[in-house]
Amino acid sequence: MSEAGEAERRYLVLVVGMLAGPGPGRSLYDLSNAQPSRFHVVVPATRPDYGLTWTERQAHDDANQRLDIILDFTKQMGMNVSGEVSESDDPVEAVRAIGSDFDEVIVIDNPHGFTRWQARKGLADLRTDPGLPLLHLSANPPFVQGKNFDLDRVKNEFARFLADLKREEATPSP
Repeated sequence: MSEAGEAERRYLVLVVGMLAGPGPGRSLYDLSNAQPSRFHVVVPATRPDYGLTWTERQAHDDANQRLDIILDFTKQMGMNVSGEVSESDDPVEAVRAIGSDFDEVIVIDNPHGFTRWQARKGLADLRTDPGLPLLHLSANPPFVQGKNFDLDRVKNEFARFLADLKREEATPSP
């Protein structure tokens, strides 16, 4: 229970195949401000969407990088967040491995790319197993790793978003 006596809402956030971007970041931020909330981010070590060849190590390294960036970004927004990389690239298996101690599942995926078809099937499966409410968010913009991935660009985009968010909060509403 929070100090005000309101129960904390627990969200399992599954981020599939890319970085979420400011669009879903805003949705998570709004949820965190609506009531006391705790978020647990799970990033499956999915097959990279770039290149024809890849290794398990590459998939795991990419997932770790995505998780680090997402945790840093959400913590800068003041959110209560933890996270982990899932060894499974299957969204349903990744959720099952975490357990069912959550109130809602949030899936963030790329609206384009190779994993889109897999994510659609995963969404249908996740609606019934684990049987929790499910919120689907599309990455906006999706930041995909690969040869032209620019970590500084991603950090600058998030910094702009955070600055806009702070300006918005500082401006009194009419």
